[in-house]
Amino acid sequence: MVGSHSLQGGSTMSFRTFRKKCLPYWDQDGLFKGNANTYPSTNNGLFLTGIYYVLLKFTGSDDVVDAKSFTDRITRHMVPGYQGLWHERKGHPGRISHDDIMLICAAGYFWNWEIPQKIVHYGRKHSWTYDNTNPGKPSPKVWHGRFPGVIQHYKVSAGEKLSAIDRFLWCMGIWVTIWWTNGTSGSQKDLFAVITMVESPKNHSWSVKKTIRAFHQNVIKHWGSVPDMLAVYHGASHPFVEASKSLEIALRKF
Repeated sequence: MVGSHSLQGGSTMSFRTFRKKCLPYWDQDGLFKGNANTYPSTNNGLFLTGIYYVLLKFTGSDDVVDAKSFTDRITRHMVPGYQGLWHERKGHPGRISHDDIMLICAAGYFWNWEIPQKIVHYGRKHSWTYDNTNPGKPSPKVWHGRFPGVIQHYKVSAGEKLSAIDRFLWCMGIWVTIWWTNGTSGSQKDLFAVITMVESPKNHSWSVKKTIRAFHQNVIKHWGSVPDMLAVYHGASHPFVEASKSLEIALRKF
C-alpha cells in the first residue's frame, strides 16, 4: 500500500536526474552511503536510505518501481522472524537507533504504509522497545518511550490519526529540538518528522501548525534554509542538497 501524499513542495529536480546523481552512493548491501567526511561510519545506511526515498518522492516520482525498490531495500535488512525490527545492515546486527527507524517511517509514509505499520505494531507489542541485538526483550537503552514525540511520528507515518494528547506529545518532541539543542543538533532527523506531519492533513491543528512553523523558523535562524542545513551534513555538492529545495518550498508554503 503506497501512502497518500499531497506533495505540497513541488519539484526543483526531476526524479530521473536525482536517481542518476545518486547512483554512486549505493553500497553493496543496497543501502545509501554517506560522504566519508560527514558520515565516516558505514552504519547510517538505513537513515540515509530513508532520506533518499523521501527526497525522491519530493522530486516528483510516483513510480511503482521506486515503491518496490524502497520496500525491497528496507525489508532485506529486517530481523528474521521479527516484523518491524531492523539490523543496521544485513548480517551486521549492530544496535539500531531511533534515528534510523524515524527515517524508515518517514520514507514508508510516502512509499509503503505497511513498513511503518509493522514498526508501530512491533512497538505496541513490545512496549516501544526496539532492540535488534536481543529481539523481543525489554531494554532501557532502546526504549523509545523515552522519546514520546518520536513514537507519535511512527504513528503518523503509519497513517494513524493522533489523539489530542498524542499531537501535544509530537509538538513537545519538536520543541525540545528548538529549545534544548538550540536548533543545532537533531534538526536533520526532525526535519523529516516535520515533513511527514506537513503531508498528513488529518493531523493538523493550531498547535501542530505553530510547531511546524516554529521549527522552520529555527532552521532559517541557525542554518539559512533546509538545503543549507543538509549541505553542512552531507557536503554542498551532494544531490540531497539540490533535491531538498522542494522541502524548503513545502515548509515556506505551509
